[in-house]
Amino acid sequence: MNQFNFDLNNHYHSSMRRLMVDVHTRHGDALADANPISAARYRGMAQGLERVALLVLNDSILYHACSELGDELERLHEEMMAEAEH
Repeated sequence: MNQFNFDLNNHYHSSMRRLMVDVHTRHGDALADANPISAARYRGMAQGLERVALLVLNDSILYHACSELGDELERLHEEMMAEAEH
């Protein structure tokens, strides 16, 4: 995941950062529990955060951070599925 210049004095940035950490953590827990359905829900939440950043907040920094989060969760999911096949 890339580094983003979150402005922690900006309420939206600090709130979104907390949400992103929560989604990432819960997605990891779902993968650790071998629960792909729950993991998919958290990937969907990451996509929702991305849309909010773009369409509601109109914030390119948050949009790119959320986009990277979604990409990372997808990569982790694919990794888990590949391991399950072996």
